[in-house]
Parts: sequence; C-alpha cells; structure tokens
Amino acid sequence: MKKAVFIALGAVVLLALGGGGAYAYLTLTAKPGKHAASPPKPSPIFFAQLADLVVSIPDQAGDPPADFVDVTLQFQTVKEDQLANFSTIEPIIRSQLIGILMRQSAKTLSDPAVRQQIEQQSLEVVNAALQSRHYAQTAPFTAAFITNLVVQD
Repeated sequence: MKKAVFIALGAVVLLALGGGGAYAYLTLTAKPGKHAASPPKPSPIFFAQLADLVVSIPDQAGDPPADFVDVTLQFQTVKEDQLANFSTIEPIIRSQLIGILMRQSAKTLSDPAVRQQIEQQSLEVVNAALQSRHYAQTAPFTAAFITNLVVQD
C-alpha cells in the first residue's frame, strides 16, 4: 500500500513539474518584442478619373482665348465607396475645375509650380464638393494628379 501511495505521489509531482515547465516556456517565449512584428499591410488605393476637360485659354494673360487645353485628372483615395459618390457629383466638380483652368494661360501651364497648384486646388474642390453635399465628413481624397495635359494652338 505504501508503494502505491509513493507511485501516485510521484506521478502528481511529475505532472506538476511538467505543467509548470510548459507554463514557464510559454510565458517566456510569448513576451512582446521577442518576435519580429510583420509590417502592416498597406491599404488598397483607388482612383477616380476626371477625363478630358477641354477649355479655351489665352496664349498669355490678358489676351483673348486662342488656345485649347485638354486635361485629365485622377484623384486618389483609400475609400472605395467614395468612387460612386465622385461619379454622382462629377458635373459639379467638372464645372468648378473648368473655372480654375480658364484662369490659366498657355504660358502659365508650362510652369511645373502652376501645375502643382492646379492639382492642389483640384483636390480641394473635390473634397469640398463631397463634404458640402454630405457624402463625406472628412476629406476622402488624399491626392490629385494631372495625368494628361495638352495645350494646342
């Protein structure tokens, strides 16, 4: 009988030591910072395109319109649902962007700084149009790009 008690007591001790060892191994190896963190997945990027804005412009400021500019703009967002909203109010956006382009001349459009300014103004127009019509509470588009610009006499 004594032998059975010692065997049972030995088995309990071995189980306790095994459980304690497993607990210690798992807690020591699972500490934060020990494993290399995987880089976060980038958000998908979506583009809304506003193609072929054709506007008559002067060759130089103060001249009558004699040239034409053909511009294609694309707008970047991570919010896919905003693409449909963009399409819904596209006529409003086009109208406001035509006004921006009509204030330019063929000479000013050859300046990269002016093109960058047009991209920034275009981005502001799109975001303001979406926000004012309650399609977005914050600016959904993050960048604007002129992907085509042709000035023709």
